Amino acid sequence: MPPLTALEIRQEAARRTDKTRTLSDGNGLNLIVPASAANGNPRWVLRYTKDGRSSMRGLGRYPEVSLLDARKAALQLRAQIQTSGPPLTAQQQRALIQATEPVENVTFAVAAQRWFDATSEHLTPKHRAQVISSLKAHAFPTLGKKPLASIKPGDIETVMRRMMAPSNPLMETASRVFQRINAVFEYAGRQEWCANNPASVLRGELTRLKKQVRRHNPEGHHAAILDDVGIAGVLQAVAAYRAQQTRAALEVIIYTGCRSGELRQATWAEIG
Repeated sequence: MPPLTALEIRQEAARRTDKTRTLSDGNGLNLIVPASAANGNPRWVLRYTKDGRSSMRGLGRYPEVSLLDARKAALQLRAQIQTSGPPLTAQQQRALIQATEPVENVTFAVAAQRWFDATSEHLTPKHRAQVISSLKAHAFPTLGKKPLASIKPGDIETVMRRMMAPSNPLMETASRVFQRINAVFEYAGRQEWCANNPASVLRGELTRLKKQVRRHNPEGHHAAILDDVGIAGVLQAVAAYRAQQTRAALEVIIYTGCRSGELRQATWAEIG
């Protein structure tokens, strides 16, 4: 069947029969229109199969969630299901927290997963994978099994120091992981799983560690070229580059100051 249109949705949502109807938009996205005897608005659902098991997840009610919004939500949810499995429902999240006796024993790994499920829906699948994988790789080995209430600033500092080892400093990754650890604790505080945020006192410490690494590893720090001779050398090197598309892209970045991602995703309408 062809995809639904906004006009069809409006017409079918207003028309009620004695039976509940399912309108398919394709790829598992459906609008469930309740029978005339039932109360409530039509609702969007996504049907999917994971590990051989069929399931269904609600995406909101129409018209609060439009056809376009439902398609976007379905696309994001399908991507998440393929990479990390379906997110927990609110009921499942409450059951998981209640299963940890008492609440103050909620571990960092559990809190991080709940924070990720609750706040990452707007991210692209690639960004979502990067967020959770960075925590699993760098934070979970030290903090994952610890109850939130038992984690001290020194535990988080240990994570940062390991990432900033002079032999292979992960400068940008360390900053992102720290921001995510801080966000997990802020989220956990709002859920009343912990009384304080031990990461909040370490913001200056991360900056100090970065400066320390740069002093002992100057080769790993690439300073900006500020003099005329250096700038001229860069421009000459770019002009001599043989790959035409790459050369043009580098020149646009140099003359406009845009980010590489902005340039790669730019449309002709934005350029013209």
